Amino acid sequence: MDFLSEGKRTIKADVRYEDVYTKLSEKTDMTISEIFYLCVLIGFHSKRKSNDFIVGRKELRVTYFDDTQKSVLYAIANGLKPLSELTGTEAINSVVREYQKYSNGGMDILIEDVFKDRYQDGILQGSYTKYEIDILKYVYENITELPF
Repeated sequence: MDFLSEGKRTIKADVRYEDVYTKLSEKTDMTISEIFYLCVLIGFHSKRKSNDFIVGRKELRVTYFDDTQKSVLYAIANGLKPLSELTGTEAINSVVREYQKYSNGGMDILIEDVFKDRYQDGILQGSYTKYEIDILKYVYENITELPF
């Protein structure tokens, strides 16, 4: 089953976090898809997702995910709805919306707990260069908690 790769599926990031995606991509050399994936994992692990989602311009293609990342996304999808039921476009789109909501939850956690002093009015501080280290410290501190 490879429902995420059917067609030319794209996933959009939330417009409220476009600056964060841009700055993190510039400062850490992470791609938009890697940042999105990281935020999905953090949000899912913390059982935190947003109730809303505002479609932005930043987008990624599912083909950007490697096999391991896709496997984890499928495992999350299976927790939301049995994979055997993910055959129709609407069912697949609902799972993608859940990924987006978890990504927002993860981004909120990063902003509140990791970037708190470096984030103001929707913008990350551009001169700061250690976002990668801050993210790694956060992940390391939380790695002992399952299922991370």
